[in-house]
Amino acid sequence: MPSKKQKKALHAIKMKMKKQAKKQAKKQDISEQSAQGTSQSNDFQTTTSVQDRHHQVGVPDNARTEINILAGTQNASFKNSQFNAVGHDQHNITNNYYGNQEKSSPNLQDVLRCPAPSQYFTGRKDILQKLSEIFAADAPPMLRVVTLVAKGGTGKTQVVLKFVSEQTSRFSNIWFFDATSKATLETDFKKLAKAADIGDGINDVKDLLGRNCKDSLLIFDSADDPDIYLNDYIPSCNHGNVIITSRLADTRHMASPGHDIGFNDLEKEDAIELLLQHAHEDKSATTYELGSSIVDTLECYALAISTAGAYIHTTPSCKLSDYLARFKKKQGELIKYRMKSLDSYQRTVFSAFKLSFEKLKSRTQYLLQICAFLHHKAIPIQLFKRAAAFQGGDLDLGEQPPAMAKMEEFLSLFEDDDSWEECVDELCQFSLASYDNGTKVLSLHSVIHACSHETVNLKDSEQDVAFLLIGRATPRGFVEADYQFRKQLWVHASYMAGKNMPTVGVRICLAHILIDAGMWAQAEQLGEQVVGLRKEVLGERHPDTLTSMSNLALTYQSCGKWEAAEQLGEQVVGLSKKVLGERHPNTLTSMSILALTYKSCGKWEAAEQLGEQVVGLRKEVLGEHHPNTLTSMSNLASTYQSCGKWEAAEQLGEQVVGLSKEVLGELHPNTLTSMSNLASTYQSRGKWEAAEQLGEQVVGLSKEELGEHHPGTLTSMSNLAVTYESCGKWEAAEQLGEQVVGLSKEVLGERHPSTLTSMSNLAWIYKSRGKWEAAEQLGEQVVGLSKEVLGERHPSTLTSMSNLALTYKSCGKWEAAEQLGEQVVGLSKEVLGERHPSTLTSMSNLAQIYKSRGKWEAAEQLGEQVVGLRKEMLGERHPGTLTSMSNLAVTYGSRGKWEAAEQLGEQVVGLRKEMLGERHPGTLTSMSNLAATYESCGKWEAAEQLGEQVVGLRKEVLGERHPDTLTSMSNLAWIYKSRGKWEAAEQLGEQVVGLSKEVLGERHPSTLTSMSNLAATYESRGKWEAAEQLGEQVVGLRKEVLGERHPSTLTSMSNLAATYESHGKWEAAEQLGEQVVGLSKEVLPECHPSTLTSMSNLAWIYKSRGKWEAAEQLGEQVVGLSKEVLGERHPSTLTSMSNLAWIYKSRGKWEAAEQLGEQVAGLRKEMLGERHPGTLTSMSNLAATYESRGKWEAAEQLGEQVVGLRKEVLGERHPSTLTSMSNLAATYESRGKWEAAEQLGEQVVGLRKEVLGERHPSTLTSMSNLAATYESHGKWEAAEQLGEQVVGLSKEVLPERHPSTLTSMSNLAWIYKSRGKWKAAEQLGEQVVGLRKEVLGECHPSTLTSMSNLAATYESCGKWEAAEQLGEQVVGLNKEVLGECHPSTLTSMSNLAVTYESCGKWEAAEQLGEQVVGLRKEVLGERHPSTLTSMSNLAWTYKSCGKWEAAEQLGEQVVGLRKEVLGECHPSTLTSMSNLASTYESCGKWEAAEQLGEQVVGLSKEVLGERHPGTLTSMSNLAWIYESCGKWEAAEQLGEQVVGLRKEVLGEHHPSTLTSMSNLALTYESCGSGRLLSS
Repeated sequence: MPSKKQKKALHAIKMKMKKQAKKQAKKQDISEQSAQGTSQSNDFQTTTSVQDRHHQVGVPDNARTEINILAGTQNASFKNSQFNAVGHDQHNITNNYYGNQEKSSPNLQDVLRCPAPSQYFTGRKDILQKLSEIFAADAPPMLRVVTLVAKGGTGKTQVVLKFVSEQTSRFSNIWFFDATSKATLETDFKKLAKAADIGDGINDVKDLLGRNCKDSLLIFDSADDPDIYLNDYIPSCNHGNVIITSRLADTRHMASPGHDIGFNDLEKEDAIELLLQHAHEDKSATTYELGSSIVDTLECYALAISTAGAYIHTTPSCKLSDYLARFKKKQGELIKYRMKSLDSYQRTVFSAFKLSFEKLKSRTQYLLQICAFLHHKAIPIQLFKRAAAFQGGDLDLGEQPPAMAKMEEFLSLFEDDDSWEECVDELCQFSLASYDNGTKVLSLHSVIHACSHETVNLKDSEQDVAFLLIGRATPRGFVEADYQFRKQLWVHASYMAGKNMPTVGVRICLAHILIDAGMWAQAEQLGEQVVGLRKEVLGERHPDTLTSMSNLALTYQSCGKWEAAEQLGEQVVGLSKKVLGERHPNTLTSMSILALTYKSCGKWEAAEQLGEQVVGLRKEVLGEHHPNTLTSMSNLASTYQSCGKWEAAEQLGEQVVGLSKEVLGELHPNTLTSMSNLASTYQSRGKWEAAEQLGEQVVGLSKEELGEHHPGTLTSMSNLAVTYESCGKWEAAEQLGEQVVGLSKEVLGERHPSTLTSMSNLAWIYKSRGKWEAAEQLGEQVVGLSKEVLGERHPSTLTSMSNLALTYKSCGKWEAAEQLGEQVVGLSKEVLGERHPSTLTSMSNLAQIYKSRGKWEAAEQLGEQVVGLRKEMLGERHPGTLTSMSNLAVTYGSRGKWEAAEQLGEQVVGLRKEMLGERHPGTLTSMSNLAATYESCGKWEAAEQLGEQVVGLRKEVLGERHPDTLTSMSNLAWIYKSRGKWEAAEQLGEQVVGLSKEVLGERHPSTLTSMSNLAATYESRGKWEAAEQLGEQVVGLRKEVLGERHPSTLTSMSNLAATYESHGKWEAAEQLGEQVVGLSKEVLPECHPSTLTSMSNLAWIYKSRGKWEAAEQLGEQVVGLSKEVLGERHPSTLTSMSNLAWIYKSRGKWEAAEQLGEQVAGLRKEMLGERHPGTLTSMSNLAATYESRGKWEAAEQLGEQVVGLRKEVLGERHPSTLTSMSNLAATYESRGKWEAAEQLGEQVVGLRKEVLGERHPSTLTSMSNLAATYESHGKWEAAEQLGEQVVGLSKEVLPERHPSTLTSMSNLAWIYKSRGKWKAAEQLGEQVVGLRKEVLGECHPSTLTSMSNLAATYESCGKWEAAEQLGEQVVGLNKEVLGECHPSTLTSMSNLAVTYESCGKWEAAEQLGEQVVGLRKEVLGERHPSTLTSMSNLAWTYKSCGKWEAAEQLGEQVVGLRKEVLGECHPSTLTSMSNLASTYESCGKWEAAEQLGEQVVGLSKEVLGERHPGTLTSMSNLAWIYESCGKWEAAEQLGEQVVGLRKEVLGEHHPSTLTSMSNLALTYESCGSGRLLSS
């Protein structure tokens, strides 16, 4: 105690310090309560220096003096009015101050000081924050006791030291008490008493602390001794700050309310950082990944991680990448490794553990040691209780493991059930374990687990005890409770499986657990051990040996080792029959297992025979109602289903379900299994409604009886999800499938085979829903996990790989699909054999992939191989065989082998009707495929009838909203379109799109396909705007859903390009078409049929754009590639050849066009037959080519044949029939059969109005053609009215700038010209030229044609200079664009020559005319109508030039050739005869002129009619000849007749009428002169 003198001096110091503090506070204008970061007291001043027992030496003049307070509880140094806390270092580390203190002699500041925190300290920010909040300076006054409780080595003390280092200014004093034991605590209390010069009793120090602990911090570290009562050491007061660190759970009760801070292992990121710091490794991606693995293994245990880092740093041969392997090998050594650092904590991991371990009771230590041989997580206490309660034998003959006695000794330590909980409580009390009171499982930290293992001396012995305990505790039954308990042992069985086991019984129990867990490979090893041991001890023929062999065969089957399962199963059956007899229940069980093995091996006939034998024998031996009999019946029903005997499977399955309900009850697991199997049979039979109802019933009952988490329940839920998918209830399927996967992961784990099956099913559902990205991701995950868990060669892995290959195919990843598919086929052949059903399925899938890749030959060969093998293995009538036959029929169709496709398709439909019935979904699918084949074969009536039948049946069987129903409706809409029933096609297509959006969603691939089909229908109907909008929508959605590079997206882009082309948006069509071709070449090979199609489409767009050279080059490339890839006779090759022929025709290469067209027509007749729509199209195109070549007779004959056949095949009203009739009308017109042309044209217009509607583009085209016919026929008024009507409608239906609209305007301009309405013709012609230049470009052939027509109009208007300039411009552009020899160029040159002649430039006209004749003879031949026209024009030029002899010779030649080529009555022939008569007149051969003129008039009247403008022209010419001959009366009469008729026909103001009137006036004048002369 202080003396009176000391107390007096101390009081004086306090008073001065108090005054000084008040003065300082006033200067600073802040209150003492608001000062931050200080611990100022009202009892002290800083201006007085007291020398008492502790004299200061050598203080500089400018230094603050320090006051050492000897009395009271505060030991503080003042500096600038702030306190620097001083603590005590229990490890004798001196001069470790948190402040700028000078060294003084020993006092309260020098005792019980805090050590510095580790220089490697990392993390724990949350706890440091919590401590800062609890001990905040402005916290209300109270005694705050914080507890930090955790196992040793977690870093509790380091957190406290780190907190103190950051909060030195917060506390006036900090004392650090070592609470490890009573002795260490008493020692620290005496140190403090001595420094304070007070009595050294515990209560003396407590009183000192109690009086002066308001702003002090008391730390009681490592309070781990349960015999210490800390209340004896903590002052009793209502203020102060205390932190306690401890391993004892009870310590938490000392915390102030809310002040027990949860203390766990490090966060992973902090743990990695701590490891790398100790290892002195920089943080990088590599070191982070290696560090992550280490801290995961050490479960973020701070001391173990620090030790690991230090070991890595100091051991040259061990780096981060080596540590885990070394830890596994030298675990005991490494947990005892001592770090050599300056840190105050010097314990090893093991010594830290032993501090707690040695305080445990002996039986608790023993329990912990046994747990060291189990997995460290989730150790069920029930395991020990079940083992203790076990009664019965668990040893095979001759077994006497030494550990059995030790196990009995261990169990004897626990007298009753409560003793187990007492040990658990003790472990948790020392923070050595955690316990979940809900699940009753004990868990150890992995490091504690390792340390516990190191405490065992005889490790093998204790390990055997653990095995024996599991063997005794494991139930063998199948009730829910048994299964659930075995599930708790999964992790332990897996952990222990590779170790040596003391008894056969233990191996059997662990194998049972592992089979439950789906760990078949580990179960197989144990099963083989059991068989080996039993053979050695009991002999091969012992019943127990045979049972274990049978179980091993079943395990082989689960592992997919079907050959081994079969061999062993047959061996067991043989031995069992000899040893036990055929009728023994165990023999029957082994036979039943063998039958299941046969079924797995695809030996369905053998499985069926043996299964039937087992059922028969069990009925005799056990009775029909015995559970084992029912099981074998259920298995047999499943075998029937695999064999395709679905009716038998259904009957037997229903019988099993009925008997099971009677014998076992509806809720028995076996009953539920049989119900689930029956639901699967219903599904196979296409009885989806029954399957769904029964499946839902099974799921509901399974949840009630087994619980939602039971594997059997999960299996039934997964089956129901598959049923929903088959029923088209994809949303419900997806939801249930996701639920099953989630629960399976929880219950079984992600790697369990059953979980993988449910994941695989879900991936398939995603695929059906069109969620291909999700399907692909999940499918790849399943394949990866299956390879890890089951191995690459396991049948289930191969199935998941095959499914993934099909998903790749759906995603358009055909190369990946092909590679994976070929890999699956190869492995399946190796593992299962070529003839196994699963191998055949993978081969069938690969054939489908080949088909998608355009490898049709490979697809066909593989498909035929599959069909052949399935017929051998399964029989022709098996559903699997029929499926492969159906697929092969589709492949034949793709190859263009439509006859073979049709025959095979009809065979499949017939067999499926017999086997499955007409209403079975599989039958309906084959009927739908056959309808598609009929459509491809051009048997559209049959296709329509069958398609309507399929739609009707699917609506009845599946419902209108089922996806398959929607598919058949979409197919039927396409058939309607092919049949030309566009209105019906549109209505049905719109209905399908609407339902698909409701049922599948707008973004589903099937919905997008139906939208794409509807867009095509809109285009066929001439609703190009709607087609374009819908097509663009499809392209946009497919890009979002499938990606820009998906084949389906590319197809829709190609279709949209075609729509743009139809819409006249040729630039947009070209850009999009080129984009599609580019992407197709990247995504698909250049030789892929889809790429070739897009190239062919692009070539057609080039043609439409007038880029004929590019079109020809690309078209020839497509034809060449198609011949290589598909063969010359493939329908697609023939289509590309037909397109190329048309391009040749457009380019004026008519000979090449004709040869290629004839070749196509010939090949199509051979391949498809004469009546096939494709053949008829090629014949129609060939007829058009004949017409272009001037082979009008051949064109007419072929055109009439096409019309006749199309009427028979397609019907008179079919659009294609109407097109061929329209073409034939054009041919009639070319042949000069204008009456026939007019009649047929009017018929086409009438029918098209009825069938397509007046506003349909095709109707408008036929109306425009009819107007042209009227014009040729001289019915100019009718032509004008109809032409104006067409232009008006075209502007309404199509944009004004649409090429078809411009064509109709150009035709109308020509009609105006013919009618003599030259101003209107000129205005409209100029408008057409201007628009075509804007829309198509100046160089487009159609633009050049309109410019040429305008030049002719200028000429008619007498604007010869303008006509000449424009004509020359057209000729120049044609030569640039088309070439000098192109027919269109020659036509423009011919027209220019006529213009020169009209302008009086006869020499230029003659030169150009002769050039045209020469070129046309070379290009077209002398007999071509165009050549003859140019020769006729040249003859007229010769006449104008006065070269009458040349004109006469050439004119006669033309007449002769036209009579031969066109016939005497052809209008062109008549025109040339009329011109020749005029030439005779000019030559003075008036008699010849008169005779020929009269002949022409006569023939014209017969052929054209008296009122035809051509007839009137010939009559006018004849009148002129009469006048020249001096037959003025005849000339006058005929002239007056012509004037009268022209006034009636053409109108009084028509130029031709005016010309005839002028001629008549001259005749009158001539007649007058004649009379005068004669008189």
